[in-house]
Amino acid sequence: MVKATYKLIRLFDRKIQDDHIQAYSAQAAFFIIISFFPFIMLLFTIVKYFPITESSMLELFSLIFPSGVNSMVVSIVTQIYDTTVSGTLIPVTAITTLWSAGKSFLAIMRGLNVVYEIRETRDYFFLRAISALYTLIFAVMVIITMLLFVFGNR
Repeated sequence: MVKATYKLIRLFDRKIQDDHIQAYSAQAAFFIIISFFPFIMLLFTIVKYFPITESSMLELFSLIFPSGVNSMVVSIVTQIYDTTVSGTLIPVTAITTLWSAGKSFLAIMRGLNVVYEIRETRDYFFLRAISALYTLIFAVMVIITMLLFVFGNR
């Protein structure tokens, strides 16, 4: 039994190395981290257009973020609600977010294609459009989740 378990672990390790799982997962993680800041900027700029008060937003962020960063979060939320947003900031931030986060979904798609030994036949721009769509769906899901956190108990 120990020998069979050892063989299974070696087979699993060889499959991970042959499929370059580490490279694809590192690429996906890199672009997810890079896209986090534009996504937060986009979220903060469009949150003013939702019927969420500043106090509700602070209440939500106090649940999400650790208490050590509460003062920084309060100042950021206050700045968001006090300043006017440029008309070009939202589209530029949205495009930046879709591009960088889309690269992470593209890396995941390529990694899954390698794992399942599927040869990609679609062109690059179609894949970028699909990954941007996945990113958009993910962003909408995050926004809906935030709204449910704020208004779910009422």
